[in-house]
Amino acid sequence: MKLNDLINKVEETRKKRIMQRFNLDALEIDVKKNAENYEDEYDIDGRINDDGEYLPNKVSRNKRILYILISFLLFLYGIGGLYKNDLAFLIGGKRDATIYHFHDSSLIILFLAIIFIVMSLVSRVIDHYDTRNNESKYKIFFNTTQIIGIILYVLAVIVYTVNKY
Repeated sequence: MKLNDLINKVEETRKKRIMQRFNLDALEIDVKKNAENYEDEYDIDGRINDDGEYLPNKVSRNKRILYILISFLLFLYGIGGLYKNDLAFLIGGKRDATIYHFHDSSLIILFLAIIFIVMSLVSRVIDHYDTRNNESKYKIFFNTTQIIGIILYVLAVIVYTVNKY
């Protein structure tokens, strides 16, 4: 028997003893079973299964509800602010937070930022129901709308600051 064979046999025996001692075989089977049962609870990107068949991505039901709820509330808040020509936003951290009241041009820019953020959140939900192999396009759309929304938000704060002083 060669030295390498002996080392491999010792390693295999050691692994078996550890598996038996901690009952890891049963644990591994249980983890696989739970993953199959609760697959819908987690976000899963589109992928190819063992048969070469495309599997669309999944977004958990809780996240879909959360995205739609946040989108709806943000949109309503923005519409209300447009109607009253006053949209209050909290800007800052725990200790130095300030409430800014956006009006006129800064309000319109902020509302556009809200629209882009809403579009990005809704695109995640739509992507869940779209079973075609186009996740990369949705990901690009999601990232682009978020970036544009953040840029518009910063621009709204700048316009607010310039108009205030």
